[in-house]
Amino acid sequence: MQCSTDTSRRGPQGILSGFRVNPGPVAVSFPRTTRRSHPRRRLLLERLEDCTLLSTYTVNSTLDDGAAGTLRWAITQANTVTPGVPNTIDFNLPSSSTINLESALPNLSATNITIDGPGASSLIVERDPTLPGKTEFSVFTVNNGATVSISGLGGCP
Repeated sequence: MQCSTDTSRRGPQGILSGFRVNPGPVAVSFPRTTRRSHPRRRLLLERLEDCTLLSTYTVNSTLDDGAAGTLRWAITQANTVTPGVPNTIDFNLPSSSTINLESALPNLSATNITIDGPGASSLIVERDPTLPGKTEFSVFTVNNGATVSISGLGGCP
């Protein structure tokens, strides 16, 4: 394939005139020409819309050790993503599961976190009742400026 530059389209400073470069991702396509005698293709550039990748973290363990798949791990991951990117924490646990916390979960500090449980009758998140003494701590703490939605979780009064 050979490329040539039409120097008649050069403007000031040797830059091709009549072309504009848009910032952002572009798509390249090669439309077919209508003439069959010349099977040449033209290069077209199109600007693509901006997109945001959503982050979803799935809790599949009732343990409270911070390992991958635990609620503690999911909150830590959601707090470390780019500010403003929506994060969802969902659950893949057997019905009637209980997550017994040995200490307070990390503060919810990201700007956009949704914790979407399977239903209050299907999942309880509570302080571990077997902890010695009367250990008091909040289960969820939301930092000032964070936007958090919590639904579908049960707990003890």
